[in-house]
Amino acid sequence: MNILLVGLGSADGGPIPMTKGRNGTTYKKDKNGEVVITRRDDASLFSIGGEINAQYIDGNSTAGMLRPTCSVSFQGNGLA
Repeated sequence: MNILLVGLGSADGGPIPMTKGRNGTTYKKDKNGEVVITRRDDASLFSIGGEINAQYIDGNSTAGMLRPTCSVSFQGNGLA
């Protein structure tokens, strides 16, 4: 079995958009009404990938995702 661990977002973080409308974008909020900021932690994701024998790739880079995704897809179908 081949596992890809895909990191999305940025290390700087940002709000999670929920809806877009005429009045602008609304963002996910926590139970206290504060906007949730999500951050990608590459070091942790890479470490987890090593623990579970998964390949970690940057999901923000189309070129960086294409080759590993195709490779795993074809291998998983016995085509590689």
